[in-house]
Amino acid sequence: KDWKLDLVVINGENAAGGFGITETIYNELIDAGADAVTLGNHSWDQREALVFIERAPRLIRPVNYPKGTPGRGAALVDAKNGQRALVINAMGRVYMDAMDDPFAGVEREMAARPGIACVPVALDERGAQVTTRELAAWLQDWMAEGVSPAFIIGGADGLDDSIKARAGKLMGLSKLTLPHALARVMLAEQLYRAVCIIRGHPYHRD
Repeated sequence: KDWKLDLVVINGENAAGGFGITETIYNELIDAGADAVTLGNHSWDQREALVFIERAPRLIRPVNYPKGTPGRGAALVDAKNGQRALVINAMGRVYMDAMDDPFAGVEREMAARPGIACVPVALDERGAQVTTRELAAWLQDWMAEGVSPAFIIGGADGLDDSIKARAGKLMGLSKLTLPHALARVMLAEQLYRAVCIIRGHPYHRD
């Protein structure tokens, strides 16, 4: 709240001591200011989640879970700036249990909302190495086109070639190989800096 963030999405799949999420914890995250809470491959470690997810409209399990799985893989949420944001949770398939195609799931959710356009941006060390200001320019171009970027971060061995082939852009955070968790933090920081540049905020310094 002190940072006046427009949208807060929290990954809560291991919020219950490393094993899924409970309804009490979900409600605590929402009360703390989360606009949406995502799940992952530990979605059902707490069996109660199979039931309460149906009454938790902002709890989002992976969109590419098999058809008939309880809950939802996407949700439209009201951001603090008055805009509506579509949050889609797609899970990769490298070293994971058998899952449906994440791109097909995202495309299905987008097709159900024809007024929203999305460009997938796959992170890969061989992708375009951009500066923070160049990333800000990308964001401005997408905003002007009415397109929302969806950044895709792979696991320990990166992204499958089929995912990279279907991406609208390939972007490299570094030529170094980075662990997934660190890549997420670095991407979040760069997006924050890019938005500050667009808004004329002095946070970013070259």
